[in-house]
Formats: sequence, structure tokens, C-alpha cells
Amino acid sequence: MEVPGVGGTAASALSSIGSDLSVSVSFQVALELVAGAEESALKDDELVGAVLAIAILLAAAKSTLLFIRSERKKALEARILARAKTTWASGAKTEDEDVYVARCVSEERNRFSSERTMLDFSILFISISSRIALSTTVQLLASAARGRQTTRAARVITLVSLSIFFVWIESSATSASF
Repeated sequence: MEVPGVGGTAASALSSIGSDLSVSVSFQVALELVAGAEESALKDDELVGAVLAIAILLAAAKSTLLFIRSERKKALEARILARAKTTWASGAKTEDEDVYVARCVSEERNRFSSERTMLDFSILFISISSRIALSTTVQLLASAARGRQTTRAARVITLVSLSIFFVWIESSATSASF
């Protein structure tokens, strides 16, 4: 039995944990990457580019896995539809075909949405990894901005500008997906 409101609360809590995880982990990862880059004489630009490339690759991998899951769902629904029609045609006809088929498809959709597979885990793992990589990129950009500006006012303006830029990027990406 599904309790109204509980799923949303759990999803919200898990999303919040994911956000907290990505920020705290990305901060430490960024510190380690900066230290490693200094040891290997890697420039800030190269480091940011490499981490950003990883973030983009992870986002592409997530999109691919989401597409695979969507196609899997469509194929499953097509098989269920065909099986339901065959079962209805060969069995006792106690209800209308459309009602029977709709019920079978609905039951299968419910089962599919509650099923957790390795694909779902992979999507979640890559999603969190992508968040961490993107957040690490922001941390590295902030670190580079702090290191290049000589005055406090210039550092603050640069960091605020950086945050405005990423908010704009995120809002652009979000509005384009609707």
C-alpha cells in the first residue's frame, strides 16, 4: 500500500543527501586535484578542462542509460499488450477486451515502476558522479579565480559572477528540457 506523500518526502530527502554528498565530496576532491596539479605542474585551465570533460561524459552516459530504460519500458509494454490480447482471445471472455488489456498493461507498468534493477542503480550512480564532477569543476574554477585575483573585492566579484553564470547555465538547461 502506498502512503500519500511518503514517496515524495523520501525522494526529497534522498535528493538532499545527494546534493550534500556532491558538495562535500567535490570540495575534498577539488582540494586533492589542485594539490596533485601543483605537484605535476598541471595548469588550472587543463585541470578544469579535464574535470569538465569527465562531467560531460558522465552526463552523456546518464542520458544514454535513461534512453535504454525508456526503450526497455516501451518494449515491455508492447510484449504485455500482445500477450494480453492473445490471452483474452484464447480465454474465457468475462470482461471487454479493451478493459482486460488496459488492466494488464496497467499492472505491468506498476510492476515496472516499482522494480529496481542494476540499470536503475547505474543511472543513480552516474547521476551522483556527474553531480560530483560538475561541482568539482565549479570548485576548481572558484579556486582558480581566487588565485588569479589580487584584491579581495575582485575575488568576491569574480566568485559571484561565477555563481551567476552557473545558475544561468542550470536554468537554461532546465528550461530547455520542458
